[in-house]
Amino acid sequence: MLITLLNPTTLSIAFAFHPQTVTVVKSLPGTEWDKATKTWSAPLHLLRRLVSLYPEAQVERACVEARLELWRRWVQQFNDCGVWFGYAADGETVQAVGNVSPVFQEWTAAHSTVLAQFLGEQHFPSHTAPPPTPVVVESSPADELIWSGIVNARGREERRAETIERVKTKRWKVKAPSDDADRAMIRPIEAGKL
Repeated sequence: MLITLLNPTTLSIAFAFHPQTVTVVKSLPGTEWDKATKTWSAPLHLLRRLVSLYPEAQVERACVEARLELWRRWVQQFNDCGVWFGYAADGETVQAVGNVSPVFQEWTAAHSTVLAQFLGEQHFPSHTAPPPTPVVVESSPADELIWSGIVNARGREERRAETIERVKTKRWKVKAPSDDADRAMIRPIEAGKL
C-alpha cells in the first residue's frame, strides 16, 4: 500500500487489489474511489488509522507533515477562541485552559501525546492575553445539563434495547399452561383434533 498526499487535506491510497483491503478502505468514512487514477482518496485525518490498520504501508513524508500542520491549525483555532493548552499538575497530561466543558477536558487528556507537540507553538491573539497559570475550569450548569442529557439518552437507549430483547425472547417461547382450561385447549391441538 502506498499513501501519498493528493492535496493539503486529502490522501491518495494505492494498493494491489484484494477484496478484504477494498472492504476495509471502503468502510472508512469519507473514502472515495477514483476510476481515472484507480486509487482511493481519504480525508487526511484518517492517516493514523490507515497506518495502524496497515503498518507495512509506505507513507509519503508530506502526508505526515500535512497531518501535523492540521493539528497545529486546530490548536491555533482554539487559541483564537481564547482556549490554550498546557500541562496539568502531573506534568504529563495536557489540559485545556479556558471556558471549556469537562467532556472536552477528557478528550484533551486522551490526546495528550499528540497535543504535547504543539504546546510551544500556540499563539495568543492581540485582543486576548494568555492566562497566567493553567486553571481547571469548573463545569457550568449548562455543561451539567448537556452531560445529564447524554447520560439519560444512553439510559433510555439501553432500556429500549433490553425491552426489545425481552419481547423477542417472549415471542418465541411457548407459554406453559397455567390452568385446566388452558390444558384442555392444548390437548386437542396436540392430538390433531382441531
